[in-house]
Amino acid sequence: MNENNNKSEEIASDNAIDFIKSSVFYSDPKYDWLFPLINKVLTDELTDADIDNLLSIDNPESTVQTATRVISKPVINVVEPSNIRSINEITTLSNVGLVNITKPQKLKAGLNIFYGKNGAGKSSIYNALCSILGKKDKKVHPNLEAQGSDTFCLIKYTNQLEEVDELRWDMGRPNPNSPTMIFDGQIAQVLVDYDQDNKFEIAHLKLEYFSYLHNLYERIDKTLQLSLETIQSQIQMVEQSKQDTLGFLFNKSIDELATILATTLSATEESRLKEIEANLDTLSKNNPEAVVKNLTTTKDKIIEILKSFGSKDIASGEYQMKHTREKIDALNDRIRVFNETKKVLEEGGVNKLSKLIPSEWVQNPLWSDFIAKSVEFTESLNDASKHQYVQDNCVYCQQKLATEDSKKLIDAYHEITAEHKTKLEEEKISIEGIANTIENTYITKLGTIADINTSILAELAVPKITTLETIDPTALTAIYTGIKDSITGFKIISVTDAELSTLNNFYATYIELEKTFSTRITELNTAITNRVSTLKTLTNEVIPLRQKSVIKNNSMVLLNYLDAKKKQKELTDKISNISSIKQATSMQETNFAKVASFLEFKACLEEEYKHFNFTPPSFWNIKTVTPGGVNKRSYSLADKRLADIFSEGERKLHALADFFAQCEVNKYKGVYIFDDPVNSLDEDNIIRVAKRIMKLAEDGNQVIVFTHNLYFLNSLSNNVTDDVLNVSKNTSSKEVEIRTVKLDDVGKQLKTKFENITEQMKLLESVSHPSTTQIGAVYDLMSGYIEEYVEKKLLCNVVSRYRVNIRMTSLSSLSTTIFTQKLQVITELYESTSRGGNRHDRPEDAADPTYEQLEVDVKNLTDNLNYR
Repeated sequence: MNENNNKSEEIASDNAIDFIKSSVFYSDPKYDWLFPLINKVLTDELTDADIDNLLSIDNPESTVQTATRVISKPVINVVEPSNIRSINEITTLSNVGLVNITKPQKLKAGLNIFYGKNGAGKSSIYNALCSILGKKDKKVHPNLEAQGSDTFCLIKYTNQLEEVDELRWDMGRPNPNSPTMIFDGQIAQVLVDYDQDNKFEIAHLKLEYFSYLHNLYERIDKTLQLSLETIQSQIQMVEQSKQDTLGFLFNKSIDELATILATTLSATEESRLKEIEANLDTLSKNNPEAVVKNLTTTKDKIIEILKSFGSKDIASGEYQMKHTREKIDALNDRIRVFNETKKVLEEGGVNKLSKLIPSEWVQNPLWSDFIAKSVEFTESLNDASKHQYVQDNCVYCQQKLATEDSKKLIDAYHEITAEHKTKLEEEKISIEGIANTIENTYITKLGTIADINTSILAELAVPKITTLETIDPTALTAIYTGIKDSITGFKIISVTDAELSTLNNFYATYIELEKTFSTRITELNTAITNRVSTLKTLTNEVIPLRQKSVIKNNSMVLLNYLDAKKKQKELTDKISNISSIKQATSMQETNFAKVASFLEFKACLEEEYKHFNFTPPSFWNIKTVTPGGVNKRSYSLADKRLADIFSEGERKLHALADFFAQCEVNKYKGVYIFDDPVNSLDEDNIIRVAKRIMKLAEDGNQVIVFTHNLYFLNSLSNNVTDDVLNVSKNTSSKEVEIRTVKLDDVGKQLKTKFENITEQMKLLESVSHPSTTQIGAVYDLMSGYIEEYVEKKLLCNVVSRYRVNIRMTSLSSLSTTIFTQKLQVITELYESTSRGGNRHDRPEDAADPTYEQLEVDVKNLTDNLNYR
């Protein structure tokens, strides 16, 4: 105890806020994200918007690409009432045991007393009130006979802000705990048998700020947990839906995953992947040799194109296209020379002929053709005939050449023809041959190029041959047709650089294809020779490429998945922060409460002991303990617990003192509910408890007391006109009734019970044949009336009949002449009620009660035991 006193002196000038700010966790940088809210809590500036703004950062967006799903949540009306100042009315109790309150039962702001005997239904009402106020250890049982009816309770209350509201409880849906103070036998036992939490709200110590922080942590924690569940659900959905394709990534760390996603699949790798896949596909088939054969056939078609449009250089082994700019220029030079030579020869022949014939004849094409045909004719003859027509006779008229000029004319044409044939005819034939080659080879081959390309695409669908799609056979044909037409007409070939580029690209494409097919054929032949090892090598090479390809094809899914994993880690870290700061705050709260609030509670407890005139033993001890970091107070008597030493009455007094001390330390003002708080107490202590409860009402609290103890009932008020809520069970309907009576009316219940007997007899008069049960119900009323009569009238309330040593069957043993006749009537009538009533076990040989006998017994009761 001295240690606690010293600690109290050390921080006597501090309050909880100063203590929190000096704590280690308050300056820990890992809680930086929480400090804005913590500081606002400590300065009373925190709003819901502040919390929402912070937590909005932690609410995950649905960034992970998954199938859309709607999560349906059950709608539950959760009540979170403000601090209850007083209960205005019990609006409804439905199917609570035998209690059904349909008409609102008003409650006063001060003292409210529910009085009734054991089994009358008080516990049902008490447990219902506890349940609606969130006390989950109180059990409410519905009426077993009322199957299908809902069990619920409804009250109206006024909160600390003087606002009126409703609070409802339904069976199976526990309510949050409302700030009310409740005391009953079970609570009394807990206060004695177990260590209690030292949670006090002492104003000047500002201990409530620890609770404020805990509330803040709980709200943040719940929101973070909900966000984490959402993120984890999204991650799980991706991992399930993409397990087959992306499963190799799901066990990677965030850093590893980020590194992997930063690596892209290059065009070269993509090309290589498709080549390997093709090879693996081929090698996996039963007849890869057939694939090689098809590739070779297609390759031969490619070589055919290369040879048609070019030739293979022997030295370099490379294919070269024929129609380059240089070769076109050379061909143009030949055409130019040919045309110039022809012109010179033609002009030279005219000069020779112009001397022998008129010039206008020589210039005439018809004359020129005429002479040319003559020459052709003579050239077609044999040598003897040829000599005749050249030297002697005219070709056309067969006459002798008349003059020397005639002979010279024929000689001149023969000379011109000889020169033409030797210098031009061969070149003409050669150039025309080139044109024929273009027509018959190039243009004809281009007509089949589409079919060849289809074969190539079918055999080798890789990026290297996508250029085939750009080859336009029509455009190529047009270019070669233009070249051919120019050659045929002996005109200069006009080919643009763009057209030459088109031709060059066309030829280069097939050069590359020939290499590609050759390479693949070589690889496949090698692979076929070493199929097993090749498959293994290719498989090892293809795995990382396949993974890169999968990553590329699922890049958006993986980026969103990575974002979700990062958010998951962030939320997990923050939840861990919340968990650790909770522990740190609880530890500081425990340390502070140990020294700051414990002694104040102890002082209040000692005052309560004085009020109850209770003095604990000298070796009684109270100290603080912290199991699991929770600050508790522990009572002991040397090495014994209170429960081991205290009598039943002492335990009840201690529990009451502890309860009232807690209320006093916390300066609680609101609703107090007591259920039979004086069991096991003698008359003096009953009075003390009554006075302590009445002081609560005098101090402005609402007090609700449930009791069956008449002495305690009378001790709660000196004013016999005070209202009491009398709880009783209707013997016919078996339902509980609540009537508002005056305190003095409780002592006059004989009148009510007698009037109930009279009323039931009137009802039976209208029944032609009353049943045994109906008759027995009246006998039950008479039995209860007789018992009450003995207690209230015969014994004048000196003793209470509920004490175990007072028995109705022993009344006849009273030795007094005063009661002789009265006792005889009482004994006989009580025996009749025992035989005829429903509440007693009737002997097997006893006859069923009759209405006629009932009339006789009621008259006897009226004449001899009238309450008047």
